[in-house]
Amino acid sequence: MGRLSKWVDGRLGAALMIWGIRSNVIRVPPNRMRFVNQRFSLTRRESVRDIIGLMRHAPDLRPVLAAASLPKFVAVREHDLWPLALHRRFAQSIGAKIAVYRGGHSPSETSPHQMSRDLIALYAGAG
Repeated sequence: MGRLSKWVDGRLGAALMIWGIRSNVIRVPPNRMRFVNQRFSLTRRESVRDIIGLMRHAPDLRPVLAAASLPKFVAVREHDLWPLALHRRFAQSIGAKIAVYRGGHSPSETSPHQMSRDLIALYAGAG
């Protein structure tokens, strides 16, 4: 879906994303699908549209992030909405460590223990 995002507006991007998630294209377990469907029942489509629109017009903060002297970490899943190569280039451009977790889009939700472990190691290594 992420590959299509540069050719569609926020409204269509949101519709495509919601369709892809609800149709379970990446085949997540039943418990996850119940959670996702419940979350979408409580989320206005306009909110998703606005988020997609904002993401398409976000300022390029890579130089600012690269200049920051704090530890940086990019956490993604192997089947994210955007290509892994894009996340890798972003992490490299800002001088961040990247971790790729198994599964779909949200590592903080589906791999919280592994992500916490990696963040603790990042902070511990920062001195």
